[in-house]
Amino acid sequence: MSSTTSPDPALESMPPAETSTKKKTRKSRSKNTSGRAGAGGDADGDEIEAAPVAKRGNPGNFHRARLEFLLTKLPAYREYAAKKTKRRRGSGKSFWDTLLPEYFEKFPWRLDLKTEPPADAEELAKLAAPAEGEEEEKLFVSTTDDIENKVIWWFARQVQAETKKQNPFAPMMKGLRKPDGSRPRRRADIPFYMSHPDFKDKVDAEFERRGFNERDRDEHLALRIKVAKSLWLKEPAEVWERIKSEARDEHEEEMIAYRDAVEGLPSADPAAQKEARAKATPVVNMFLDALQAYTGYTLVLFAGRMDEAKNVRLTSWTAGATAESSPELDFSRANKAEYDGAIERFSRFVGRAYLASNAPSAPVDADSASRTPGSASPSVGVVPLAVTPSDTEAVVPSASTSPDNEGVVRSASTPPDAESGPICGEGEAINTGASTLDKEVTHMDNNEPDPPRDPYASWNARPGEFLRAALEAMPSSERRQRTRALWVMSQYELDREQNIMRNRATLASLGLGPGGVTWGGADKAATGTKRKGASGGTSNAKRKRQMEGDEWSREDDDDNENDEEEGDVEGSGSVDPRATRAATKRGATGKGQEGDDVAQWAEDAKAQLLGGGAALGNSWSELVEAWFSREEAADFKKLPAALPTKGRPAQISAWVGRARAAKYDPGIKDAVAFGTQVEAWWRSINPLWRRLGKNGEIIGDGVVMTRTEGEDWGKMAKTGPNALLNVLKCLQWWAEAAKHAPGERWEAVVEDVGWALEAMERSEAAMAREEQEEIDADPDAGEDA
Repeated sequence: MSSTTSPDPALESMPPAETSTKKKTRKSRSKNTSGRAGAGGDADGDEIEAAPVAKRGNPGNFHRARLEFLLTKLPAYREYAAKKTKRRRGSGKSFWDTLLPEYFEKFPWRLDLKTEPPADAEELAKLAAPAEGEEEEKLFVSTTDDIENKVIWWFARQVQAETKKQNPFAPMMKGLRKPDGSRPRRRADIPFYMSHPDFKDKVDAEFERRGFNERDRDEHLALRIKVAKSLWLKEPAEVWERIKSEARDEHEEEMIAYRDAVEGLPSADPAAQKEARAKATPVVNMFLDALQAYTGYTLVLFAGRMDEAKNVRLTSWTAGATAESSPELDFSRANKAEYDGAIERFSRFVGRAYLASNAPSAPVDADSASRTPGSASPSVGVVPLAVTPSDTEAVVPSASTSPDNEGVVRSASTPPDAESGPICGEGEAINTGASTLDKEVTHMDNNEPDPPRDPYASWNARPGEFLRAALEAMPSSERRQRTRALWVMSQYELDREQNIMRNRATLASLGLGPGGVTWGGADKAATGTKRKGASGGTSNAKRKRQMEGDEWSREDDDDNENDEEEGDVEGSGSVDPRATRAATKRGATGKGQEGDDVAQWAEDAKAQLLGGGAALGNSWSELVEAWFSREEAADFKKLPAALPTKGRPAQISAWVGRARAAKYDPGIKDAVAFGTQVEAWWRSINPLWRRLGKNGEIIGDGVVMTRTEGEDWGKMAKTGPNALLNVLKCLQWWAEAAKHAPGERWEAVVEDVGWALEAMERSEAAMAREEQEEIDADPDAGEDA
C-alpha cells in the first residue's frame, strides 16, 4: 500500500526555467538539470535533492553485501595474482580453496544473485542445504560452476583494470599480446580421464585386454574412448568429481591466460614473451617514431636478454630509420667501429645484470664484474655461463632463424655466413656472435630485405600453437604447400586444424601417434580433390577427424549424446542405409554449398515451415519470419554446432538424416504426448536463469519461464540449420499432428520462442552498443575486438 502527498505550493509557484532555442547536448542538459535541483531550491530556501543519475553500461553481477565481501578479499587476491607460481585449485593451498567456500557460506547456492541473503540463520541454512535428487544435483553443479566462474572473473577484471590504469602504454602494448585463435574450450571428462597420468595405464591395460591394439590403427582413438567411457562409468563419485574439478581448473588457467592476452597484460610465461618479441618491431617503431617527432631526439633503442644457452641476444631499433634510409641516419650502419663498440659494452651490461638478478645475495667484486660472464668463477656465488668456443657461427635473421630474430654475441674470429640474411638496422637482429660476451663484433653489410618479424602477420587469421608447431616441424617444401592452403582460412577453419593437431599431440602422449598428419580441410583446399579410403567410401581418417573435432573438444558432453541412443522414431520404420547415403550425397552436392546461394537452406526451411499457409495463424508466421531474419543477420552461416540433443524428439534425427526433406513423415500418433516432449526439450535447452524463480527455486512444468533482459543466452544464441530451426520444426509437427488446432499449450510455446528470439536480438544489440561506446572512448580497444 502506498501513500501520496500533495505537492508543495511553493514549488508550484516557482517560475518555469528559461528555455533556449539552441540545441543542447546530453551533457549540458544534465548539468542544467542538476544545477536547478541542487542549487536552485524552493521558495522557502530548502534545497531540492537531485535524483541520482543511473550508471550506464553493464551493472555487474555482484551488489551490496556480495560486493562488499569481494572487495574485502581484493588485497589478498592482488598478492595471489602477483605470484609467478599458482597453487592448483583443490590442493588446499590455492586462494580459491579458501575464498569460494567462504563465499557460499555467506551466499548459499540456492540464493539468486540479485537477492540479498536473509538475516535469519535458519532461513540461510535452508538455502545452503545439500542438493537432493538427480535433478537438483545437476542444478547444484551448474549453478555453483556459474557463480564460481563469475567470482573468478570479477577478481581478474579488477586487477586488469588497475593494471591498465597504471600503465599509460597499455593500448600500445596490446599489440604484443593478441591471443592466438579462439577462446580455450574445456576438455570433456572422458578424454581428460583417459589421458590423466593416474588413469592412463588403467585404460591402456583394458584396451589391450580387449584386443583392440590388434585392430586397425585408424580405429584406435574411437576404441580407446569406448574403453575409457566404460571404465569411467564404473568409477566412484570421488573420481568423477576429481576429474571434473581438474578439467575445470585446467580450463580456468587457460582462460585466465587468454583473458590476460585479450586485455594486453604482460605475461611471465616464456612462450608468451617469445611471441611478444616476435611482434615487437612495429610496436617499438611506432613508439620511437612518435617520441622523436614530439621531442626532436635522435633515438636508438638497444634490447638484450640471456637465452637458455647463456648467450646474450641483442636487438636494436633506430627511430626514423628504414632499409632505404641513408646510412648516416642509421646507427647500425653509420660507423661500424662505433656501433660494434656500443654493442660490446651493452652486452657486458646485459651479462652482469643477468648474474646480479640470478644471484642477488652473492658478492660480485669489481674484478669478476669486468670478466666475461662465461669465465665467472662459481666460487664467488655467481651463475657460470656456459661457453662453447666452437659455437662461434653467426646467428642472423633468415627464414630459418628462431622466431625472435635476435642476434647472438659472437667472436670476431669467426667470419659470418654470407648467405645468412640481413643484419642490424631498424627492428633487425644484431649480428654479434656467441662464444663470449665481450669480444669484438664482426659486422656484415647485406641489402637483402628483412623477413617479416611475425611470419603469420599476413594470414587471414592467426594459427594456434599446435598448428604452428606442426608447420615448423615440416620440411620447407611441405611447409610452403601447407601454408598456401592455410593462410587464407578463417579463424573457425584454423581452429578446426588446431584442434586436430592438439588431438594428435594427445594421441602421441598416449603412445598412439599415427604415421602422418591429418589436415582436414587443408588438403582439400590445397589440391581441390577429396581423399577416399581404400574401399572408395568414407575414409577411416575422415571418421577419425570427425571424432576428434566432436568428441575430444566439446564442452558439456552429457548434452550432446549420440542421437542413435534416442530410441526408435514412432511410426517411421527402419532407415534404409541406401536412402540415407543418397540423401547425404544430395545434401553434400546440392544447394547451400560453396558457389551456390548460401541462403538456400534457410529459404527451403522457411518454405517448409510456412507450407500450411494461414492455417496456423499470424503468430506462427511472425515466428518463422523472426527466425529467418535472425539467420539472415548471421549471413546464413551453416555452423556445425547444435543445440543439446538430450531429450530432443527422435524425429529430428530422422529428418536430418533424410537431408531435411519436406516429404518426411514424422509418424506422430499422439499429438499431446509429442507436445509434452517438445515442451520439456524447449525448457531444457533454455539457459539456467530462465528455469529459476526469484528465490532460486526450480520453476514447475510448463513454459512460463523467467523473462529478464540483458542476460547471457549461452547455447541458445546459436544460429544455423542445427539450432532453433529444429525447435520450429517440432512445433510444426505438433500442430500438424493436432490437425492444425494444437491449442493453448502450443500457442504458449510459440509465443515464448518468439520472445526468446526478440530478447536475444535486444541483448546482442545492447552488447554491440556497449562495445562501440568503449571503442569510441578508447579507439585502441577496437583493434583487439
